[in-house]
Amino acid sequence: MKNIWDHYADMIISSLLFVILLSLYVFYVPNLNYHADEYEWVGRSYFLDLILTRDMDNLLWDSHFSYDHPKLTYYLFGAVLYPDFLMSGSPTYIDFLGKYNIFQTDYRKIPEWKIVQAEFNKVNFGYMNREDCRASYCQSLYLIQKVRLLNIFFLAFSGILVYSIARLLSGKFVSIIITLYWGTHIIIILWGLSAMGESIFLFFFNLGLFLIFLLLGSEKYSLADMTILGCITALSFSAKIHGAFLFITAAVFLLVRLLKLKLTKKIHSYELVVKPILWMTFVFIFITVLINPYLWLNPVGKTRKMIEHRYTSAQKQQAAFPVDALYTPQQRITRIYNHLYVNPEDSQFVHFIRTRLLLIFTGLGIYSLLKDKGKNPVGRYFIVYSLVITLFMSWFLLLDWQRYYNILVLPYSVLLFKGISFLFQYVPSAYILLKKYIRTKMTV
Repeated sequence: MKNIWDHYADMIISSLLFVILLSLYVFYVPNLNYHADEYEWVGRSYFLDLILTRDMDNLLWDSHFSYDHPKLTYYLFGAVLYPDFLMSGSPTYIDFLGKYNIFQTDYRKIPEWKIVQAEFNKVNFGYMNREDCRASYCQSLYLIQKVRLLNIFFLAFSGILVYSIARLLSGKFVSIIITLYWGTHIIIILWGLSAMGESIFLFFFNLGLFLIFLLLGSEKYSLADMTILGCITALSFSAKIHGAFLFITAAVFLLVRLLKLKLTKKIHSYELVVKPILWMTFVFIFITVLINPYLWLNPVGKTRKMIEHRYTSAQKQQAAFPVDALYTPQQRITRIYNHLYVNPEDSQFVHFIRTRLLLIFTGLGIYSLLKDKGKNPVGRYFIVYSLVITLFMSWFLLLDWQRYYNILVLPYSVLLFKGISFLFQYVPSAYILLKKYIRTKMTV
């Protein structure tokens, strides 16, 4: 009965957190500056139309716009804007985008990113009049605003998943604090609400993490479990390329868990160890290819080309933005530390105190999860995940762009507030024990 009431309480808390985050995001998004990358993400929403019109031979499928990012976000943005297209009277969807000066196709002259950025900066900093705006690329702001509404919902739902993950590791109160901290973190709120792929990616990534940690606490994996996990990891990868890390995490962690169950004789054959992982892998590949038509004829070759194209693009961006370029693990670790622990507005003294305290709390969070390993084995997996995702970022990150650190905010938030709650939980009792010890010694 207690578990049932706990379940209902979590449902009520999740609903309230969703309303709080949704209200916050609705209030915040009108004040959010426009970014030139939003122009590109929305401008490629025509990929949905190419599918709906069965235009699978279009050269756009084999262009930079196709290989630059996976297309799930483009499809969803297209779904939001499609009713406007149908009511616009435009002969094609690309013509519809053209009315709003979004030129992200091979059929039109594509403006340089810096030109679009300059136009958007005029809007952001308020020195463009309405007539100038109508004649420039900021005509596209209407479409960007509509797409941002979709991201508001995805980001609010992502917050609920953060609460669900936190509840596997913490009590209700700490989980609420973790969720609110994550949902209001500058990296999450600034980039998750922009018309880019971040909120959609975070939703599927967090959903996948929740399912992984939920399964790690179980001893039986059904075909349905592995099918759902395979679908979610595929959708995460189809939102952003580094969603592949979620699939790798699922495969490795669940394989380790299944091998442990085999060694403890809870699974009687290695076939039961291998089959779930192979089935999840099959589902991941099938869904990935299914929703990316440009992979249909040559899945392996096209996937490799997409990854190589993205890596080459990142190298070109390193050359174009040398201030943001990251070349060594040491540089990347320094930037990770700066984004998660450092407030650039702090004085030198406040900076010293703040960063040391945050590091101590994070360390205590790790210790508290290790301490609870008998009661909650999921904690150990979460620590390993946190370390591995940090190492992954310190090895592969090529550019110091704030939005790339969004997947680190969750482990940082959990460990930070687990450490703070551990301190509040055990320091008072340690103080009482110390007092009793001193009193005993004095009486002796």
